[in-house]
Amino acid sequence: MEIEITGITPGGMGYGESPEGRIYVRKTVPGDRVEIDEERGSRLADPIRVVGSERPRREAPCSHFGQCGGCDWMHLPYEEQLKLKQEMVTAAFKGQALHVSIQDIAGSPEEFRYRNRMDFAFGNAEDGPVIGLYEKSDSEDQSHQTPPVCEVRDCWLASEDVNKIRGAVQVALKGSRLRAYNPVTRTGVLRSLEIRTGVDGSAVSLSVANDKHVPEDKIVSGLEACGAPVAGISIRVGRSRSKHAPPKKISTLLGQDRQSVSVLGNTISFSGGVFSQVNAFHMERLYQIAMEMAETRTEDRVLDLYCGVGTLSVAIAERAEHVTGVELEIGAIEDARQNAIANGRSNCDFVCADAANVKRWGKQIQQFNLVTVNPPRAGLATEVVEAVAATRADRVVYVSCNSETLARDCKRLCAHNYVISEVRPVDMFPQTTHVEAVVKLERRGRG
Repeated sequence: MEIEITGITPGGMGYGESPEGRIYVRKTVPGDRVEIDEERGSRLADPIRVVGSERPRREAPCSHFGQCGGCDWMHLPYEEQLKLKQEMVTAAFKGQALHVSIQDIAGSPEEFRYRNRMDFAFGNAEDGPVIGLYEKSDSEDQSHQTPPVCEVRDCWLASEDVNKIRGAVQVALKGSRLRAYNPVTRTGVLRSLEIRTGVDGSAVSLSVANDKHVPEDKIVSGLEACGAPVAGISIRVGRSRSKHAPPKKISTLLGQDRQSVSVLGNTISFSGGVFSQVNAFHMERLYQIAMEMAETRTEDRVLDLYCGVGTLSVAIAERAEHVTGVELEIGAIEDARQNAIANGRSNCDFVCADAANVKRWGKQIQQFNLVTVNPPRAGLATEVVEAVAATRADRVVYVSCNSETLARDCKRLCAHNYVISEVRPVDMFPQTTHVEAVVKLERRGRG
């Protein structure tokens, strides 16, 4: 069966109409005409082949594209990617019956080699472990407990230095007989390799289930000789099934497990494992847009939910009377406190707490007249929406990495007497279907 792809979901999946109804087709974009496998069902399908397309294509520069799961749209010119992401954000708000004007997307100044942090996965080969990214997976393929890993010798999202470091660690581990960790069976040792790049070089963190047989000396000597500046090397040990669980032990083999970047004139440092924006060339523009929407005044008392390491808190505190940052991860809170001190922001306080519990602060919550939020992809829990509304803040700035949950939460806030005044998509992730967006909401009757 052939079908024409006429639209795209907020998550980046193409869809078309058939006599039986709408069909969602993986790995397609509007303008494609594809042959699909009808046996997969009438609602979700995979393309057998692309019959034709109205949208321009290009040869993907990366030899791993198609097998590696790191990129989705490398075969599309960057201008086309930006058009699609604009459509995705627009679709998200239309899906919530929110008829708002979407500003033009702010494209990344660099479409390749832009990531300042890479989280590589481990796979197994006959001569030792391989380091790369998970392959594109089929949701109906149950033959693997975890997705297979594509060995990525040159990732086009990472800098040349990061690729050198990845290669050096793989060489150091070759012949070690260490196996990739399997969170289902809880067997194996090697969990992930995180490489973070800042002003002083790269900090390298190897996460393992145990460090008994890790060839630490070979790793250190290999990295020292790889030709890339290495600011720190650490081993993070943890046996939890979740890779996001805090490690039980951190051993620093060289330098320090922290990196620094410059954002809006502030020096922001962060430890290994904590969240940070990954686009080295566009990070500042994202925060600049958020600052412009915030319209911070000298009398403002600001509540910054999901503040992370305090990047936005520290920037806003330069103008505001006081900023209170809230973050659940203790490591990020410790970094935020250090960042406030390092940048001379004595008017910042940081609280390690779940944002869902902020409503319990009682009358204290009503002191804030500006709220900023930057939640994970799941968006805001109902309790957080209620907490934001309880502040009666006249401005809310929402930074999001998921336009579907962003639009949903904006609709909830509109039910609490807020109106959407600005929406600006920001492309922090070229070659992928992910897109950030910044929204400004204002309370009705402001002023």
